[in-house]
Amino acid sequence: MDNAITTIILTGAAVALAIGLSIWVFETSAAASKLSAIKVEPLGAAAGNGWVNLSLILINDYSTTARIVGVSLGSSTCSFNEPIPVPSNADGIPMTINISSNATVEAVIASREYRGSCSEPPPPNYLRGALITANGEEYPFSLS
Repeated sequence: MDNAITTIILTGAAVALAIGLSIWVFETSAAASKLSAIKVEPLGAAAGNGWVNLSLILINDYSTTARIVGVSLGSSTCSFNEPIPVPSNADGIPMTINISSNATVEAVIASREYRGSCSEPPPPNYLRGALITANGEEYPFSLS
């Protein structure tokens, strides 16, 4: 009887350890895949009461094209009317983002303009935010 109970306890512990290890491996690989995608390097910014202009450099060292669908800046979230493609293996693509006091957004990348709307004008002088991709991942940036 004691051997059966010991076997059951050890089997349960082994199963719990295997589940915990597989969850850790999955989370680690998911984080690693996100870190190997878009990198946002801030270049500069100008901001005023209810508007902001951002200059960024985008790097996509991932093997597929990323699609930017929005940008968040403080409590303001902006969505573009169409996804902005960032080609695979792109190294150093300049991007400018202008958010106006009437809660509209305009981005320029590779000489092409993309427009959209925001939930509200950006907070005054708030220069931390994130680019949002079509799969919901956020890539943060901070400017001073």
